[in-house]
Amino acid sequence: MPALTNYRSDSYKPLLFLFCLLSLCWITVLLFAGGFTTSIKAGMAFLDWPLSNGSVNPKGWLTETDKLAEHSHRLLGMKIGLLSIGLLLWTYLRESRDWVRKLSRILVLVVILQGMLGGARVRFDQLNIMSDHNLIAQSFAVIHACGAMIVLCILVALTLANTRRWIEGSSGFDCETPKGIKKWGAISTVAVFTQILIGAIMRHADAGLAIPKFPLASQASILPSYWNFEISIHFAHRVGAVIVSV
Repeated sequence: MPALTNYRSDSYKPLLFLFCLLSLCWITVLLFAGGFTTSIKAGMAFLDWPLSNGSVNPKGWLTETDKLAEHSHRLLGMKIGLLSIGLLLWTYLRESRDWVRKLSRILVLVVILQGMLGGARVRFDQLNIMSDHNLIAQSFAVIHACGAMIVLCILVALTLANTRRWIEGSSGFDCETPKGIKKWGAISTVAVFTQILIGAIMRHADAGLAIPKFPLASQASILPSYWNFEISIHFAHRVGAVIVSV
């Protein structure tokens, strides 16, 4: 009896592409849920993790806004985990391109790490550890926000790699790429991720409106009239936006 992996091929698989597209749409909903939870400061609606008040169906979560936001975010994250496992199995059994299989394995590992980071953000909150500051939990929250963008990018890459145009119109990563393009691609990637990191710090420091004017930072200047941490990280985010655009 032939092994299941004998059916691997590099041909276009419409159902696999649709599955990738479904996962990509699902993580978009998850990102919205995470952003909404942060916006209304509902991240600590439940003090425990992975359960919510000791249950997968906690009392009042459908009627109280903060509990609805946080528990929905947890449930959506769990479903992304299941989708990523399904994607891993599908590519392992049917995909002949080694880099696609590796990318699907990385996806599962990053999603697992994301769940642990989200849990650490709850477990190490000052409400749980009785600390006089919340730096530890906020650090986990920032890393969690950056990890969400990594998951999104991996799913985008897998979705594109499984399109008919990619499979039939190119040889993927096997083709030789000019060194200049690789160099600027790497620089752009670092710049974008640095901007994501700065944005996450700004977001979780509640510094989104630290500079209320735009595009000027003060009455007649692009520079703020005074500086503190919130204003500095906000201004760095503005500068980063210009650099990334260039």
